[in-house]
Amino acid sequence: MTGRRGVVGVALAGAGLAMLAVTRPWATADVRDLPAADVSVSGRQAAPVVVALVLVVAAAAVVAGTAGRAVRLVAAAVLLAGGVGIVVASLAVAADAAGAVRPAVTQATGVTDASRAGDARPTFWPYPAALGGALVAAAGAAALAGSRRWPAPGRRFEVGETPGSTADAAARRADDATATWDALSRGEDPT
Repeated sequence: MTGRRGVVGVALAGAGLAMLAVTRPWATADVRDLPAADVSVSGRQAAPVVVALVLVVAAAAVVAGTAGRAVRLVAAAVLLAGGVGIVVASLAVAADAAGAVRPAVTQATGVTDASRAGDARPTFWPYPAALGGALVAAAGAAALAGSRRWPAPGRRFEVGETPGSTADAAARRADDATATWDALSRGEDPT
């Protein structure tokens, strides 16, 4: 996974897994005094930082795959830190389901008394999000370790033009067109 495509692919797969997981319920609780009421919170509600980190690491993965060496190292560090952040935030919800579901219980009952929430329990979904974060962190570590050996990006990823490059490119196109016509005049197939 030390190659550019492997790192970017694993980072984007981990970010995708974490993003899928945050759309699912992460914690549920039975609410006393409400008939047959279960309150559940999604990953977006329980750990909104995970959504933000997923967006950041997805962008960092693309930058790591397309940027020059210095920017690539910064993007790799962002991948590593973002992946660790996703893991920590996801496992924190799994460890404290009552704390994660408390705002939803307050909204459902209108009472801030934490004892109204009965048995609060985490669901399965914080763990796939943590796995996605671990994949992102591993991709960031691999990028930090191996990105120095990656080839430089092609010209298509350069941000700005160098002075005179537009005129130089036009001259090269004109020379290419002239050479093509000369080859045709000699009876050669330029393709």
